[in-house]
Amino acid sequence: TDTLQISRWPWKRHLAFIAIGIAVSALVTAYLQKTGQSQSPMLDAYTTVFSVMNTWLIARKVLENWLYWAVIDGAATILYIQTGYYATAALFVLNTILAVAGFISWVKLYRQQST
Repeated sequence: TDTLQISRWPWKRHLAFIAIGIAVSALVTAYLQKTGQSQSPMLDAYTTVFSVMNTWLIARKVLENWLYWAVIDGAATILYIQTGYYATAALFVLNTILAVAGFISWVKLYRQQST
């Protein structure tokens, strides 16, 4: 079958992914600071940029995507607490828990497909 298997990335690829995310996030941060369109420009930019980038990882079934989601969702929780959106912050706490559960589940599946 043509089913996409869960894969893992080497550290160098993760470092490149993170470097690209940081560079794009810095540009978006500068834009948000200049235009005043965000209460927390840096956190807003980084969570948005890495969320978009990480969506591609999950579509490619890269195992580590769940670790990125846990960090992104944790940062988003802080963002929404800072801006007073407490119900949304609670949702992102749940998303963080689900990301950890997703990682554990995918690790088991990854090990099964490797045997």
